[in-house]
Amino acid sequence: MFFFRARDLTGITDTSLEVSPSTTAHGCLNRLISNFSCLEEIRNGAHSKRGICPRTCRS
Repeated sequence: MFFFRARDLTGITDTSLEVSPSTTAHGCLNRLISNFSCLEEIRNGAHSKRGICPRTCRS
């Protein structure tokens, strides 16, 4: 469900994220949210109206 919602919010189906071996899942999520602020909805479990994701300009 996470990936389906992330794709819906961002409008992209693929991205890369370079991380160090010690990076946690939480750290990865933080990095993704810093690139795609609309993913904050997933972290918070919010079911609000879709916002604009700056990297893709989806509304």
